[in-house]
Amino acid sequence: MANTKDFSEWVTPRVEICQSDEMHTIVGDFLGFTSGLMIANHKAKSVLVDHFGSEIEIYDIAVKNSEDDWYVVNPKSVPCADLEKSDIQRTPDLKRIVFARKLVLDYSKLSGRNIFRCEEFKSHVYYSEFFESILSQNNLKGLYK
Repeated sequence: MANTKDFSEWVTPRVEICQSDEMHTIVGDFLGFTSGLMIANHKAKSVLVDHFGSEIEIYDIAVKNSEDDWYVVNPKSVPCADLEKSDIQRTPDLKRIVFARKLVLDYSKLSGRNIFRCEEFKSHVYYSEFFESILSQNNLKGLYK
């Protein structure tokens, strides 16, 4: 697909986290989801790699105003949409989904997956209750439903 990003030549981006005057430190193990990518510190990255390493890609990111090491966590895509049961809007050439009123996932294609993107509609990240429980068991903070 022409719009797919190629991470094979990743160049570490430098970013600065904007903070209010009252708060001068980053709190938590995640900066959250940014453009569908999870930003995680070293502690969170280690937990995610240990439990979900085959389901994610990890890339480094430099956060200007943080002493921590930060990483982009990109969940891998799985072709799992049931397009017949979904209510979607496509581009005129029918190659991409641009809007989904209702996206139905074929769970038979998700066996053993705990975090993923739907290949047909990559803008969202889906994760399981097990994924959530691992974050909680490891006292990771900063990522919410």
